[in-house]
Amino acid sequence: MKIITPDFLSANFFMKDDTPEGINILPHVMPHQVHGKNIILVNDETFTKYSLPERPEADGILLTTSKAEASLRFADCAPVLIWGKSFAMLLHSGYKGTVLNISGYGVELVREKHMSDNMENLREDDIDSGNRDWENVQAPQIDRLNELVSENAKNLFEDANDNVKNFHENEDMRNFQEHASEDINEPVNENVQDLHAWIGPCIGREIYCRDVNDEWTQKGIKSFHRENYDDDGDKIYFDLAGEIKSQLLDAGLDERNITMTGINTYEDDRCYSYRRGDKVKRMMLHVRIKSQGD
Repeated sequence: MKIITPDFLSANFFMKDDTPEGINILPHVMPHQVHGKNIILVNDETFTKYSLPERPEADGILLTTSKAEASLRFADCAPVLIWGKSFAMLLHSGYKGTVLNISGYGVELVREKHMSDNMENLREDDIDSGNRDWENVQAPQIDRLNELVSENAKNLFEDANDNVKNFHENEDMRNFQEHASEDINEPVNENVQDLHAWIGPCIGREIYCRDVNDEWTQKGIKSFHRENYDDDGDKIYFDLAGEIKSQLLDAGLDERNITMTGINTYEDDRCYSYRRGDKVKRMMLHVRIKSQGD
């Protein structure tokens, strides 16, 4: 699924039977997702530190360089892509990430560090690691890399350690900097209202329910907008995509600039769904900033 973005971006959401293209052209940033709100900055200075085989814990990537590509993995949680004139932000917003408002936090991060200050002022200490009481999450944390490297698209998101090793040993990759364009690190003249967002396939409101007495259910009741959950007595049904949209609106985005696919991963056979039995395979949100002449 190609995401409609400005010409400077290449953005795709690879579903179950998609034939991926444009993967592993550059060093690949693929963090270990932990259902929090930590967002890593990937620019000219940091991309080597965060690229495979390194996998820092994070659920968001603020990409401002054309020297690396970035991806996150999904199977029921919501993929979110936010972009402006010179950056792209990838977010993994599962239930806990939505409760923590990673989308609103991401917009605020861009507002404070990209629109007003020089990007070099954003250091690791400025990136909030989030509320760490979500570490013992029940959802599976898949350590195996989920890259598009097999001959068959069906096996696309399985273990690829050998391919990652080959990628990093490739002579062309070691010399890629000679052809990369300069990093887009300077702040630009744009407003939050001008930002665009895409909310991808995720589990639907009619499917995703939690026990009313669960601690995180109660946190969700307190943090979600009332129109984005239903109380069925013993169970609470949550609308992840609806709440993410509400959070983006609260952060200042124009509703006309927010796109929702409306795809329910549990019901759509094109999607991998953890709750439908897909314990290992994942879909992928993949983004890169195009270099000059790309």
